[in-house]
Amino acid sequence: MGAEGLRLWSRLKREKDEMKSLAIALVIIGIAVIVFGMVSYANNTTTLDMGSMSATITEHGAAPMAAMIVGGISLISGLVLLTYRRRHA
Repeated sequence: MGAEGLRLWSRLKREKDEMKSLAIALVIIGIAVIVFGMVSYANNTTTLDMGSMSATITEHGAAPMAAMIVGGISLISGLVLLTYRRRHA
């Protein structure tokens, strides 16, 4: 293998490593968005405070469905890149 062949091999290896890093990042981001997207929250707000009496309002909410969709797409994209890399290595 000549110098040109070594340069080509080195470039291909570097591209595969970059693809693997991107795939792993997509998987991690996808899992994080899905996990944190399913978390619901409660927000307590004090609206009336009169001496020893107080009234609070509790608002309940959850992350929007769009975050779940984006997380799923990111997760699937990362998994596809990982499996593509393994099949064509």
